[in-house]
Amino acid sequence: TMDGHAYMQIVCVRDCELKSYETHWPNIVLFAFPKAADLKGVGAARFYIQLLARKLCPHMFPFYVVVDDNVLLWRHMVLTSSGRIKGGRTSWWQVFSHFLCTDFVLGEMARFAMIGFYKWNGHAGALEAFRRTHVTSAVIFNGRLLEEKGLYYDPDIHVWEDLDFNLRVNQAGLVICKCYRFAMHKVHMLTGGCADYHQHQEQLAADSSRDGRVHD
Repeated sequence: TMDGHAYMQIVCVRDCELKSYETHWPNIVLFAFPKAADLKGVGAARFYIQLLARKLCPHMFPFYVVVDDNVLLWRHMVLTSSGRIKGGRTSWWQVFSHFLCTDFVLGEMARFAMIGFYKWNGHAGALEAFRRTHVTSAVIFNGRLLEEKGLYYDPDIHVWEDLDFNLRVNQAGLVICKCYRFAMHKVHMLTGGCADYHQHQEQLAADSSRDGRVHD
């Protein structure tokens, strides 16, 4: 998806999953969360990714990208002269390079705390090129702005950690922007992330019901 361009990709995993990843994907760069995160939710994962990015990103270029593992492909969206939106598949490199334009990087990009993308659902999306609204799943972060405001994902939130974080970033007066000229296509995964937490909660509810601790 990077069209042959060199890049650094780090796959972040739970410590309990590290050996399996090393066995099946020995040639990728892995970052294992602390063992304490094995029993926590997605909030903890995003929190430790922020800490990792803070260590890796230079002060002069504090931007980093976090993409969920169920983002399958990307689409570009074009507004035609007739007012309709058309599009087709594109690469992640084409998406990312759009934001690496020298004038934008040296100018306006520093004003944005988070830049995200439309999630493709079979519809063309908004006529506007961008909106100030919540972003999830694939986000370009400005680590410098977030750190200056002391904004981090809450490691104790199991699900909807992105909603909580977006609200706090907005309340801090920082700019969040969603781009509608690129769209990500996500696949539904039965395991991992929030799915594991929901399954765990369903099992707890079932166990409680069998024990007579939950009543209608």
